[in-house]
Amino acid sequence: MSPQAGYRSCAHCGRRFLQRTGPGRKKDYCNPTCRRRAQRQRDGATPAPQTMDSCSWGRVVSESVHVLAARLVAAEHQHLPIDVLLEHATNLGREVGYYTAAAVHDARADGASWEAVAAAAGVSVETARDRWGEQKVKRLLTRRAQEQCPCHSHQNRARRHVVAEAVPPEPEATAGASSAGGGSHKLASALSYLQRKSGMTITDTAQQADLSPSYVSRVLAGDRVPSWAVVHMLATIFGGQASELRMLWESTQGGAQPPRQTVKGAAQRLQDAFRGLYLAAFCPDLEDVTIEGQVSAATVAEVLRGNVVPDWETTGALVAKLGGHPGDFRRLWEEFHYAFLASQVHFPPDGLSRWVLPGSDPDARGSSA
Repeated sequence: MSPQAGYRSCAHCGRRFLQRTGPGRKKDYCNPTCRRRAQRQRDGATPAPQTMDSCSWGRVVSESVHVLAARLVAAEHQHLPIDVLLEHATNLGREVGYYTAAAVHDARADGASWEAVAAAAGVSVETARDRWGEQKVKRLLTRRAQEQCPCHSHQNRARRHVVAEAVPPEPEATAGASSAGGGSHKLASALSYLQRKSGMTITDTAQQADLSPSYVSRVLAGDRVPSWAVVHMLATIFGGQASELRMLWESTQGGAQPPRQTVKGAAQRLQDAFRGLYLAAFCPDLEDVTIEGQVSAATVAEVLRGNVVPDWETTGALVAKLGGHPGDFRRLWEEFHYAFLASQVHFPPDGLSRWVLPGSDPDARGSSA
């Protein structure tokens, strides 16, 4: 398949990136780090191994660590057998070791001394050199690439449980959960948008997430509601922010309410919910989200950035404009409002007289005895 118009492959790492259009010299590298490393390679430095398809080795491996951790969490929540849990734990531990080697390589490539590496790792300089020398890291990451090759992983796949296939039964309809079907559709829309934006095929996604392609397809179509661990894993694979999908996923569950939030935490949850709804609407132009005489494009931008928490009237109008259910956001907005009000009042150490509360009648104090 030919690459999409406007994209090209980095001359150093091979990663596809968006090429600038218009006059001027075209870019050969995806970022300055790749350009510097290519220059060092041309100047006679040891070339980077071809086992890693990334400018930052640590970043790629850390994303894999995130995915493996999500698999372990999903397996634990589904009470899978101990051999499966320990297999997930072993895979995660091995990948953490690879990440450490990759992170040291990146630090060394950016100019960190062996003394600094040794101090950060809590080992001697000699141990750091021996453990993470350039040739040893190359061999480690080559082995990692071989382990991830389908011909090596296929032997274990028969005994590996596909966590997400054990889909829990859909929650019964309860008061306040009437929009669960709409929440499922919004969650699927947001994940589908991230998948298309990432360029990942369903087959590639399924392989990286260790799920069946048919299950991934049903999730993206809104026919299945996955566990939060699977949502988190898919968002990570697609390069998105999983927290932005949390409210969309919660709206499909009808579960217990989360504990009280701090002002900062409640504001962050509200922003993430707005961002998730914006993704589910396929990120329309801000001008298309404006409400004449009430909400400007600048206000929409500030809300999505988390710089402004609008009043409830504006919040409800924005949610409806983005195709969501204002009732789903009412709880989040009230949590923020409560946290904000609570942060403004210090409770008197000697207690608070009920007669100073708004609406109280001080003259009735004696008659209540």
